[in-house]
Amino acid sequence: MTRLSGDEIRRGRVWNGFDYELQVWVANGIIQRCGHPETMRFQAKSCCNAYQLAGQSILDVPNAQIRDESDDPHSLTEGYGLSQAPARKTS
Repeated sequence: MTRLSGDEIRRGRVWNGFDYELQVWVANGIIQRCGHPETMRFQAKSCCNAYQLAGQSILDVPNAQIRDESDDPHSLTEGYGLSQAPARKTS
């Protein structure tokens, strides 16, 4: 599967798209659930960052990926914080 859309960047963070530092999907600034089955969660541990961070604002996570939309060579409109990242193979 190939991802055809880019990430939307606001306030230097991924607002809609994929945060590669945390390895989580973000929608409207909120980290999304991972969707892994319960069997992947061993005892008190979580299966991934998305499971631990789901529901939190991306702005509240200190180690979230920081991007400067004005430095992005694929930026569509610098003033609106939108960027068009190259398509990435997701699986």
